[in-house]
Amino acid sequence: MGRRGRTGDSKYVAILQTLRGSVVTAELGKIAKEALLSGWDLKTLARAVGVNHVTVMKWLKAAEGVGNNSSSKRGRPSGLDESHAAVLRQLASNPATAHLPAKVIWELYLKHFECSPECQANSCPHETVSYYTAWRFLQTLPVAYGEQKSKRGKRFRSSHAAIVPPSAIWLFDRSKSDVLLIANEMTGEVKRFEIAAAIDRGTMTCLALSAVERDADEPTGKSFNPYYDAVAFNAIVADSLCGTLTGVKAKPKAVVIDWGKVENNKAFIETCKRLRISLQRARPYDPGSKAEVEGFFSFVHSQLEAYLPGYVGSNNQRPETRPMTTESGKAHRKIDPTTGEIYWVDDSERRLLTVVQFNELLHEWARKWNAQVSPKWQQPRLKVFQDNATKHYEVEELLRIQLLPAIVRKIRTDGEVVWREHRWWNPIACIYAGFGDYRHLKVRIAPDHRCWLFTMDDEPVGGSLKQAEAAEVPIWRWSEGSVVMECWTEFKRAIRRRVNQIVDESLKIGRSVDDTIEIYKNELIDEFNRFLANPRSFMPYKQPQPLEDETPRMSLEEELELLHEIGNYLEQETRAQREKVWQRNQPRFEGWIWENEEEEEAINDAPSSNSAV
Repeated sequence: MGRRGRTGDSKYVAILQTLRGSVVTAELGKIAKEALLSGWDLKTLARAVGVNHVTVMKWLKAAEGVGNNSSSKRGRPSGLDESHAAVLRQLASNPATAHLPAKVIWELYLKHFECSPECQANSCPHETVSYYTAWRFLQTLPVAYGEQKSKRGKRFRSSHAAIVPPSAIWLFDRSKSDVLLIANEMTGEVKRFEIAAAIDRGTMTCLALSAVERDADEPTGKSFNPYYDAVAFNAIVADSLCGTLTGVKAKPKAVVIDWGKVENNKAFIETCKRLRISLQRARPYDPGSKAEVEGFFSFVHSQLEAYLPGYVGSNNQRPETRPMTTESGKAHRKIDPTTGEIYWVDDSERRLLTVVQFNELLHEWARKWNAQVSPKWQQPRLKVFQDNATKHYEVEELLRIQLLPAIVRKIRTDGEVVWREHRWWNPIACIYAGFGDYRHLKVRIAPDHRCWLFTMDDEPVGGSLKQAEAAEVPIWRWSEGSVVMECWTEFKRAIRRRVNQIVDESLKIGRSVDDTIEIYKNELIDEFNRFLANPRSFMPYKQPQPLEDETPRMSLEEELELLHEIGNYLEQETRAQREKVWQRNQPRFEGWIWENEEEEEAINDAPSSNSAV
């Protein structure tokens, strides 16, 4: 049996059991303190009351004024005077200071009472609270005050636009489009795509605006593709950095994105590190942390999409509840009587747009938006952004390729790169494998299935994008087991044999790998182009197959046995024929006397005169 603790007066146990859950924690702590003074042990008292000893300790701390969770003063630390709380509320609600971290607000609070952190470390006569007490009080304020119990240093804190300098903070977000677009011109299938945008927080300049080729109406598990969705999002980032709409290659000090898997892809994070851009995440389920971009989307929906054909309205929280432009959910088919062209219209007989046409309208509208005069700066938005932009000198083509998500693959002996049903071939990878260097490479694939090979240090293989590009093998056009597939296998074997010869020759004369690549890469590329031009030129050798009506060839023993049987048969037939002739000619020569046996045999072998000729 376990050891029993010390006990005291039982009336305290009865009082705690009766008042537990009906009074504030501090009152329970006072009763528990008196029970301990009467002789009760802590754990024994907790066992008698029917609670955990940790709960009793919380009661005791609440009685001492630490962690008071009463309903009348929920979340407000003890010792915080009303005048001090009013100063903290004013600092937290002021747009000029609401975006600041809690520690800076606490320092401003100390400065208001002519105090400082050093003064608090000594005997402070100002009766100001500590930083932790002030931070806990700020967490209890409403959402409009800014903080609302957010983790410090982890999430982006919204700031007032009046104190954000131009080109310092960029916001990226996506929103559902309010327009039905043609997804399939043959069948007339319409879908509602997403719109991705990037804006500058200080000037509200539109940096990039485009329709993301992802169906917003489909369930997430059916249409969500992390790779291609990340490619579409990174294309918006590349347009912003390369100045597609602004005409200047600029970079921000910080970017604000959501917490999704698409926005936090590895290629985007590595690009931000390389360009020294701070990456911050917005608070989840809080549109106020990115109010500027949310307001920008509302302008796009109301000023542009509301006047386009196929508009379905903005009250479309779910696909099944949104208003449809047609009863069947599809567009109406029309034929142009003059040209015979087939096109699709909505209920108002307006021609629906494709994704390409919709993107052209978005870009045109964004340029007009940037040309407007900013109420804050009293100048056109684009001019203010260009004058204050922090420029960078990255190569645009290389930057766009590096923003493609990377797939790590190991070099194969035949220089082939495989991803899903697609295949690519690169001569440099062949030579690397020939020298025994089976390194891992980063494979970057574009939506049009162009492929580039990068080292793990994010450098193009061969030193340039032209050499790093891998040629696509149109394997999707060839069925498995077809003649062309066999030719492709034979081509890889031939290339492997040639690479082995090149490597042996280079090792004998001491040639380096880079020099070998520079000398022989064009030869291997010519062989690959010759294969694409005529795959059957690499037809593998096969032994001729026997015809269906041809008997298989016998062995020598079987042939000798067959000849022996044929000889015996012919001999038996000859004897039988001679016997018949003798019986037929016997009456003619009856009574004759023969001089020798040869004459008799000749007579017997002679044909009869009665026989038919």
